[in-house]
Amino acid sequence: MRRDDYTRQQEEVPGGDAAPPDVARVQSMKVLGVTINCNLSVLDHVNNITRSSAQTIHALRILRAHGMADSSLHVVYRAVVVAGLTYAASAWWGCASAADRQRIEAVLRRGLIEMYAFK
Repeated sequence: MRRDDYTRQQEEVPGGDAAPPDVARVQSMKVLGVTINCNLSVLDHVNNITRSSAQTIHALRILRAHGMADSSLHVVYRAVVVAGLTYAASAWWGCASAADRQRIEAVLRRGLIEMYAFK
């Protein structure tokens, strides 16, 4: 056997001479549910999760006014609000600024006050 028998021949790829497509540059991207911007800041992510959590807390307040049981409200609060705020926190917490961390903790405190203080 000759050495040429073992080498792979180059195959032509259709459109191989075409220029590569332009890649759009983005300011932020969402990876596994966590939004990270081009400066490795999680400000956009913190904005999204605090807004979503505040809306959920408001919905729970309305459900309480309509007679939903406190135990059910607590389960929903822990399952939705706390889980949403802490999802993948070990990955993005280090990139969060002190102000971002304070905002997250403020939402958690408001939720705790709403869920446990006013029965």
